[in-house]
Amino acid sequence: YTDVILISGNYDLNAVAIEISNDAKIHIDLSNNIKDLKQLVEGRYHTIFLSTSSKLFKKHYKGSFLDFCSYFEKYCKLLVLKENRGGSRIFDFKNKEPFQIPSITQPIVHSVGVGDVFDACFVSKYREFGIKKAAYLASWLASEYAVTTFPDDFKIGARRVLKTKIEDIISMGGCILPWEKRPLSDIYIAAPDFDYLDRSKIDLLVDSLSYHNFSPRRPVQENGQLSFESTKEEKALACSKDIELLKQCKLLIVVYINDDAGTLIELGYAAALGIPCLVFDPYNKANNCMLTEIPNTVSSDLDVIISEVFNQLSKN
Repeated sequence: YTDVILISGNYDLNAVAIEISNDAKIHIDLSNNIKDLKQLVEGRYHTIFLSTSSKLFKKHYKGSFLDFCSYFEKYCKLLVLKENRGGSRIFDFKNKEPFQIPSITQPIVHSVGVGDVFDACFVSKYREFGIKKAAYLASWLASEYAVTTFPDDFKIGARRVLKTKIEDIISMGGCILPWEKRPLSDIYIAAPDFDYLDRSKIDLLVDSLSYHNFSPRRPVQENGQLSFESTKEEKALACSKDIELLKQCKLLIVVYINDDAGTLIELGYAAALGIPCLVFDPYNKANNCMLTEIPNTVSSDLDVIISEVFNQLSKN
């Protein structure tokens, strides 16, 4: 075999690697089983794949992709960093050349094995197409895989993509939002974020945004919660702070739990300022035409909202 993909697991990688012909190029995907690069044999691997969810990424990434690449230079010829729905970055150590590859960001049905599909497609096509074109194709096929759990549907989607000219695939673009750029665009969370209500859906959204390295801002948490006893001066100050925070943000997400007047006013205010607005409607209660037509997207599916966050903020 000319190319072999290894998926790291609970086994001795080096024991496997020495059994593979020296003429074969080894491509390895590092999962959380690899805690230290010293577990790898220097110079034995052609490609190292890893994602932003890996422990190695979190351990070594300090905000610079090129600095991050330097940790891997003596272990491989190509480093592929998969940044979830924000695209991928690749560094070719031989030619000292970086590549930025968009993702095809859309709501997904599942995520198990998506990275493996990317790896398999890239490795099977990089000799024929080169690094950039193979990575674009891999991104499209990974997206096709993620939108269905039915193998026959995936086959149909994969065949359609493979029949498309690679130049046309590249021309369609996609979503590029690197890890370190995501916190730079604050996201205003408009919701009845009060301690006497069930805030589990708000927490769910915020946790998901934080997982993807976004910067959600919760005005009630930051600027304080008012009460019936609050003075007019206190209310005016809180209102002013919330509006200033809103103006700093690049995106507003409503968590529509009830008809909280403040939440709905914030939505209209943001829309008037030209800030993109999304509505997370977990209980399918959004029926008012102003509430459904003003936002860019309304959905009860959190994954739809997260996908649209990537798409909206990648335009900034």
